[in-house]
Amino acid sequence: MEFAEAYLYPGISTLELAEILEKSLMSRAVDPGVIIGISPEETAWHGIPGKRKLKTGELVTIDIACSVRGWWADAARTFPIGSVDAKRENLMLSAWMATKEIVSIIREKQKGIEVSRYISNLTRERGVSLISEGAGHGIGRRIHELPSLTYDGRTHAPFQADFLYTAEPVFSAGNGEILISTDGSAVTADSEPTAHFELTMLLLKHGAHILGAPDWINHPPC
Repeated sequence: MEFAEAYLYPGISTLELAEILEKSLMSRAVDPGVIIGISPEETAWHGIPGKRKLKTGELVTIDIACSVRGWWADAARTFPIGSVDAKRENLMLSAWMATKEIVSIIREKQKGIEVSRYISNLTRERGVSLISEGAGHGIGRRIHELPSLTYDGRTHAPFQADFLYTAEPVFSAGNGEILISTDGSAVTADSEPTAHFELTMLLLKHGAHILGAPDWINHPPC
């Protein structure tokens, strides 16, 4: 993600950016099958790299999943392209706060209610919307493992210590409703921007340990 930030300038296409990132990852001995999503503005997740060029004032989320010797990790981060307005700053900061807090509060045997209470309070106080279809997940020898970790009040199978999970609530500056394409990408129905941060963590008896120790978790994005 730190490497990606250097290439986030107006005019670069999402395909050019994805190709740069894939080349960098392959040079670091990752397994074949890297997955890179580039999701500008209203694209909530799984943005397919293509001809679209990034513009000043936009948000863009980079989502990368890859494996090394068969073990998967999944991470995402929202970046501003140049200066962004107050709405987008608030959205980006809200998404960062949510992921950071999830990591601090999850414990084994929880079923998602504790997290959903925090998310509900955050969206109300900051005037953003949770995209309820977005969810974290178990991860390990496969990119997606059970359970699916909902954030909207629905419960899931209890967290278990010594298992790997992702934290990745997705937010919109609008009403949170999305349209999902046949290729798996999702966009907001009202064309409002989105933001999310994702990390992979190992849940231990005393709480979550972040894998990769991303620097952004301790520093607000704006």
